[in-house]
Amino acid sequence: MDFAAPWDRTLKVVTVVALAVLVWVAVIPPYRPAWAFWLKLGMSVLVTALCWFGAPTGYRLDGSVLVVRRNVGEKRIPLQGLRAARALDKPDIRGTIRTFGVGGLFGYYGKFYSGALGSHTWYVTDRSRMVLLDTAGGKYLVSPEDTKRFLAAVRNLLPAKR
Repeated sequence: MDFAAPWDRTLKVVTVVALAVLVWVAVIPPYRPAWAFWLKLGMSVLVTALCWFGAPTGYRLDGSVLVVRRNVGEKRIPLQGLRAARALDKPDIRGTIRTFGVGGLFGYYGKFYSGALGSHTWYVTDRSRMVLLDTAGGKYLVSPEDTKRFLAAVRNLLPAKR
């Protein structure tokens, strides 16, 4: 069962602005020494590519595994031992800090921490559609387009956890 991962307005704006800044930094003169241009351009391309590679593009429930589709590769999250699956609101993530991740260039993903949730991993593109999956392997936040259908599908896969 597939689920889209649409971008929220903030993600669209942050991505456009961040890309504009990366291009601007790469091409602003002066280029003294001459190799500085290539270094700045290379760093901008590297940052853009690394962020784009890991960005979530959708989700798929495959048996008892959630597959997070990314631009390059997939992340498989086993749902055995699921303790909770619920929708979150913005107040639920208030005070969250990014410990190792991306906060707005092609997505919000990586490692985060909050007092309410502890350490958790995000694969989010729309912060108004966040779903918490508390599994034996850790806590994950995803943002499927249809959160109600997603939650129903997760609960159907794990009938003992209803």
